[in-house]
Amino acid sequence: MTERAMLITPEAALALLEKLAPTQKLNDTQQAILRYSLQRQTYPEMAEQLGYEATHVRDLAYQLWRQLSRLLGEKVGKNNVAAVLWRYETLEKASPKPNSKE
Repeated sequence: MTERAMLITPEAALALLEKLAPTQKLNDTQQAILRYSLQRQTYPEMAEQLGYEATHVRDLAYQLWRQLSRLLGEKVGKNNVAAVLWRYETLEKASPKPNSKE
């Protein structure tokens, strides 16, 4: 899948999460799972790239989705993470900034 077809790029998603929760940084594996999920890869494909068993990647992803669900206040999973993060990014861009004259 091309980046153009994505709702949100992996880089934008990671930047948004860092802005929303600067003290809750994702580790390298979590970042990779998020990146691969946004690229619509399957857990077995992710496992091959990460050097883990698919069941282990699925378990790590489950923990990541729970963490993101708590942070964002709605259920997040592999199939909706792009839409949820895109919505937050869109709302953030539309929100008036402090000290703006709007």
